[in-house]
Amino acid sequence: MCFLVHHCGDVTAANHTDHDAASVAAAPERPARRAIGAKSRAAAVFVTCLVTIAAFGSYALRHQMAGRAVDTTRLKLPPSAWRSLLTVTATAQRTCPASVPVVALYVSRKCPHCMAELERWAALVRTDAPEMRCTGIAVVAAPQAAGSSNDWLPPELSAMLLWDHDAALAHALDVRFVPFAAYVTSRGLTVARVVGETSESSTAQHLLALRRLSNEERGVH
Repeated sequence: MCFLVHHCGDVTAANHTDHDAASVAAAPERPARRAIGAKSRAAAVFVTCLVTIAAFGSYALRHQMAGRAVDTTRLKLPPSAWRSLLTVTATAQRTCPASVPVVALYVSRKCPHCMAELERWAALVRTDAPEMRCTGIAVVAAPQAAGSSNDWLPPELSAMLLWDHDAALAHALDVRFVPFAAYVTSRGLTVARVVGETSESSTAQHLLALRRLSNEERGVH
């Protein structure tokens, strides 16, 4: 699992086993601060690491999960965020309703767990898994540089990429760790948010629940 850090409107990610993780979680500088020695800097970095690890442990503990967190708090997306997701989730299946539920996958291409999770979703698309019927996918990522390409994505997902340039979607979905999956009904209501790599059976259960809730919204039983 990788940590996602919001800093001054930017979103970056780092593997929690990476020795450089602390560098993206540093506190902002204060004006007229006295210079500190090497020992003090080392202590500050150590404390930052402890705080970051404690934050992750607290998050997982609250959801009683080890390495994967599931939050079923229902969250209505702001209209602008919902419209952004819909721009990359159109379905060509004629039997599907005009509005379909969406799975928003927030990832970082520098996170190996994200790459593994994307391969799982690509396999679902490639094999035309029945639980994916009439369900859209949006792969959301923060751009690392100008002119970022989508060649790091599995081919099945390359057309579904949405760059989160201003971190608006990260904030709307409350993304703190990646890989992150938000299950959103056809009316923009997030019914489950899953952090970390997931099994095929767990993903299938969330997809079935998403379809059921979306059908209930539309009055279909």
